[in-house]
Order: sequence, then C-alpha cells, then structure tokens
Amino acid sequence: MNVSHSSPAGKARSARVRAYKTFANGISHHVREWGDPAGAPVLLLHGFPDSGAVWSSLAPLLAAQGYRAIAPD
Repeated sequence: MNVSHSSPAGKARSARVRAYKTFANGISHHVREWGDPAGAPVLLLHGFPDSGAVWSSLAPLLAAQGYRAIAPD
C-alpha cells in the first residue's frame, strides 16, 4: 500500500537535515539546517550542555511550514 501524507507532520518526517561547518574569525562551527534555503530563517539556539540536535523534532515541523530552521552548535 502506498500512502502519502499532506499534513505538516507527514512532511516533517521526510524533511532532510543539511549539516555543515562554517568558519568565522578562525573558529569552526557546526550547523544543522532544515527547510527551504529561501524560507524565512528561524534561529534555534540551545543551552549548555545540549547541542543543535536538541531541535531535531521541532525543526522539521518548522521546515514543513516553509521556514528555514537553523541550529548551530
């Protein structure tokens, strides 16, 4: 049986994360991104001692709504 979901939750399950490193002032930073790169950005900041992975449930939901979720470490 082939089932497709059109709900945001269904889209969220298929949202792909992009992980990369960026450099600023000689320091390497790991970043995770979900959603359309042209979407309105939402910056998801974590507290100590967590990492950007703490947003792995919420970020795909934001991406499904058309936002660009950005979670730096």
